[in-house]
Amino acid sequence: MGYKNSEQTEAAVAAAKYENAKRLTRIHVYQKYLRVVPCEANDRRISDICSRWLGGNPDVMHSLAIFEEAIAENPTEYNSLAKQIEDKTIQQLIDQIIGMLAAHGKGHDEWSLNQERVRLTTFSIPMLRKRLEDLQRGAHMAGQSIQQLKQLVADARPAPGLPALPRQLYDNGQTVSVDANYIRHLDTYSLKRLCRIHGVRAVNQRLAES
Repeated sequence: MGYKNSEQTEAAVAAAKYENAKRLTRIHVYQKYLRVVPCEANDRRISDICSRWLGGNPDVMHSLAIFEEAIAENPTEYNSLAKQIEDKTIQQLIDQIIGMLAAHGKGHDEWSLNQERVRLTTFSIPMLRKRLEDLQRGAHMAGQSIQQLKQLVADARPAPGLPALPRQLYDNGQTVSVDANYIRHLDTYSLKRLCRIHGVRAVNQRLAES
């Protein structure tokens, strides 16, 4: 009886982990693809796109990387998602940029922020995304100590033949440590991708540091 209960508990934990990965994937898709409207229909479509690309394999967790692999292979999948008009996407990006400048920019007042808002209306969506990413990166770097900055620079140096495996990744507004614990919790697809980009030896060395 205890063995059966243990199996049921493990199955419930695995199912919860799988559903959480699906939820996080949808969040990351909406954060990156601002034209995609957050709604129940798109929630289902995003999960369906990932599941279809994985062949329904429940052992591999959904992720933004898998979603992007799927739409790269079949762009009609992305086209099937409900999207908002371009003007609204532009306005959202401008609002985020102005918010970053107000919170982290130096020498800005209400007048200069309004001037910047007017200037940004001439930008394309890719230009606005790049501007926002630069501001987010700058705000993140400003919060690092000298030692952390040195480590980030050291990690950025490429190894012969392959890029170095970084100690940290900046993902969705937060710093994630690429340590043994992080690697152990990667799904199969993400682990293989990490090994393919940085090399099995580098991944094994990081795992050995635990």
